[in-house]
Amino acid sequence: MPFDIVRNDILNMQVDAIVNIANPEPILGYDCDTGIHKKAGPEILQAKKVGSIGVGQVVKNER
Repeated sequence: MPFDIVRNDILNMQVDAIVNIANPEPILGYDCDTGIHKKAGPEILQAKKVGSIGVGQVVKNER
């Protein structure tokens, strides 16, 4: 699968998805995580209701 390396602010790019590392509890972290939470808006609070997220699991936000 080909891919491109782009140096840019990921929060300002037109993309289908953003994948971010996370701790097991879907809580606000630092740096890029803070920006992603702000950009996702209030819908991200629904993802927090999921509870613990295991390795390899995904929580989808519709924004």
